[in-house]
Amino acid sequence: MLTYKSSFLTLKISLFYSQLKLLFLQILIYDYFIRRYYGLTYHLSICDPKSKNFTYERIH
Repeated sequence: MLTYKSSFLTLKISLFYSQLKLLFLQILIYDYFIRRYYGLTYHLSICDPKSKNFTYERIH
């Protein structure tokens, strides 16, 4: 009975850590894409709005 409970607890902990890792990965991906998007809009906003020649710079 004791081994069953400990293995169940280990399973719950490993599932929790895998969910946490997945959440962290999603946050990293969203942060990367949102930062690139806002960097692009920032570069567009500093251009002159009267001239329609917007330059798209690659943001690293």
